[in-house]
Amino acid sequence: ELGADAAADLRAGTLVLAAGTGIGTAGRLEIEASVITATSSDSGAIDLANLASSSVVAILLQVGSDGGAMETGAITFAQTGGFALSVLAASTQNGSIQLSNTNANLSVEAVSAGRATGSGASGVSLATTSSGNIYLGLVEAPGDTVAISAAGSVEESTSDAAADVVAEALTLGAGAGI
Repeated sequence: ELGADAAADLRAGTLVLAAGTGIGTAGRLEIEASVITATSSDSGAIDLANLASSSVVAILLQVGSDGGAMETGAITFAQTGGFALSVLAASTQNGSIQLSNTNANLSVEAVSAGRATGSGASGVSLATTSSGNIYLGLVEAPGDTVAISAAGSVEESTSDAAADVVAEALTLGAGAGI
């Protein structure tokens, strides 16, 4: 991001972003894509705003993927445009994860916010605003908080006996039921 604007900096049907020390760290990177992968192999945050023009699949959002030392960095992914967002996998080794969608559903399959011993916050925040349900696969924030706020309802994405949320604390809010 060079300057503070609301227009998409990158547009593509499929967008693959890979960096060593963060994506959007100098300022939120505005994108417009329907299939997204974003990885930061070392320490460094991922901060993306997707201006959706169709339903979106985020295949992988990941900080700390090089297999080396414990990498630190948060993930923030905010979508607008009124189209569904499905996040297949989002993970940090040591950092929080914030996923949001405005005016449409948010589905998450596997979200895991890691936390190093004695480190700062590494919780998970999921939200839909104005309208939209949240569908949960597995959301993990061991030793921290998972906060879920849906304009519509909070639902399980697939019916199973396993836990959908693993955390020290859980906050749930929904306009239409849980």
